[in-house]
Amino acid sequence: MSTGGADRARSGSSGAAVHILECADGSRVAVKVAASPRVSATGQAAARAQIAPFFGQRLPRVLYAGRHQDTDVLVTECPSPRTFADAARGHGPAPDLLATWAQIVDHLVGVWQQSAQPGYKPDRATRNHQRRLERAIDGLTYAFGVLETELSRRHRFIVNGSDLGTWEQLQRRLAAMAPPDFRVACLGDPQPANVLLTPQLDWYLIDWEWSGRHHDWRMMASHLLGWWFVEDLLAHARGTIAVGSGRVILDYPPPESAAIRPWLARPTRAFHTMTTCRTFDRDHAALFLHTAMLLLREIPRTAAKNRQLFAPLLGEALHLVDAADHGAPHPLLPAVPPSSRSTW
Repeated sequence: MSTGGADRARSGSSGAAVHILECADGSRVAVKVAASPRVSATGQAAARAQIAPFFGQRLPRVLYAGRHQDTDVLVTECPSPRTFADAARGHGPAPDLLATWAQIVDHLVGVWQQSAQPGYKPDRATRNHQRRLERAIDGLTYAFGVLETELSRRHRFIVNGSDLGTWEQLQRRLAAMAPPDFRVACLGDPQPANVLLTPQLDWYLIDWEWSGRHHDWRMMASHLLGWWFVEDLLAHARGTIAVGSGRVILDYPPPESAAIRPWLARPTRAFHTMTTCRTFDRDHAALFLHTAMLLLREIPRTAAKNRQLFAPLLGEALHLVDAADHGAPHPLLPAVPPSSRSTW
């Protein structure tokens, strides 16, 4: 194996380092290493096996999974060093990329429909909402600590002049999520950065830490929508945050989201394909709450380093939670008449 100038590295959200190495025959392998991973390499390989019957050749093969010199190592095939996210950032919503994105989303929806089983149990979920919420709360508390501010449960959030409730109310609203009617199989984090894309527009799904067959499909749909929203906020949104007298005051220009709207069309259709007239209201609310969680988890990662991102990330998360609580529409997911929704 020759690494030469072809050795690339990127850091995953779990803190693992991923090295892409070029072999002598021109093929590539991805080597994911971590000292203390959230999910072991063998666990990730086992999670891949759970969803392999549904995704087949769309999952790169595992070449090695185990411990080496006190380090967790996962070695897989690497069909491409570039992700769909790389292509989208570089070329925008080009017609061929939009068509490929539609194919990816439609494939995921097909798997959800094929694998759907009644009896979703939150405590058995592959990705547990309550644990994610606890991490989000800890992360936001940490981020406010970086700003040398202690967030109390009675602090009120004022977003562009509107009172969107207290810290205590935010936590309660995020926790009060009705479960879906069924569980599905899925990659645990289906978003563009976890899709490898070849120059021929062939695509492959990676990052199997939370893959499994007991997912809340609304959470999975939120990743398809929310990734674009987060990217747009990180790239364009800026604002100010001020804390005092029991209030957290967030001011920023509301995002327009026009640049990402073409990418949202297919995930929006996916949501309406999976929901029904009977469950639309609670599925709609759950989608918004899950998307708010994606924004909240970005705050300790980015806003602590760039204070100007704090207001739009937290403010838009609060708007999503408020919309979920009141059944209000949001530009992220346009509502449609009940008669046009699926009843599959």
